[in-house]
Amino acid sequence: MSDRSPSNSKKTTDDLYAGFASRYDTFFEEGGDREGQTDFFDAIFKKHDVHRVLDCSCGTGEHLAMLAPLGPSFFGSDISPAMLAVAKEKMKGLNLDIPLARADFRSLPEHFPEPFDAILCLSTSLPHVETEDEMVQALKSMHASLTDRGVVIFTQGIAERMMIDRPRFESIINNRDYSRAFVIDYHGRGMTFHVLDFIHTDSSTEFHTWSTTYPFMPLEADYRRMLGACGFTRVDTYGGYDFSPYDETSRFMVIVAGKGRS
Repeated sequence: MSDRSPSNSKKTTDDLYAGFASRYDTFFEEGGDREGQTDFFDAIFKKHDVHRVLDCSCGTGEHLAMLAPLGPSFFGSDISPAMLAVAKEKMKGLNLDIPLARADFRSLPEHFPEPFDAILCLSTSLPHVETEDEMVQALKSMHASLTDRGVVIFTQGIAERMMIDRPRFESIINNRDYSRAFVIDYHGRGMTFHVLDFIHTDSSTEFHTWSTTYPFMPLEADYRRMLGACGFTRVDTYGGYDFSPYDETSRFMVIVAGKGRS
């Protein structure tokens, strides 16, 4: 979740993540198959001869840091100054020379005139825009910013199974010092996530909340339709970083869409 919230889409100076960026990385602190992720991206990069990569919703730079050892030249962009500030400190701390820019993923060619072999749009970032038309605008922007045989990779933690079961509460992190829970409201194909953070260390007891709304949550058929309309000629969908098939039981979605022939 690292691009503009729909509630702020008409106020580009507003930053939804200003009060959340410093806590965002707790999403990655527990669980998550980092080795599986790097193996997945390494395989995709090698298959498509990727040398130049843009993470167009880089957020705090977690994936940039994770994937940098794979070898391609990486670039990062995001709409949120707060998230980019965390990313810059992270790159500095890791001695990574990765250029970062503030950019809306609906207008990438304005910021990056040289095309990329791969564009990443991860962590359920695309659905933050207000309408399906804006999603198509973003996809066209990504398509225009790719080389003739380039690929775009999306990951989304909301998939078919969740939209069928519609859980109201989810425990995300629960350890001795920190707990995070989601309270989820559903409105048609849209969703609002309320993030509840409880800090309970020996030295601090805090409670923080943060919310974001996805007006329309695309699923596999929606992505295929929109990507096809934007000129992508091949679309592969997986239920995880292990290249498992995607179906109605999947709780995670990975999409790899490309221009030209595979």
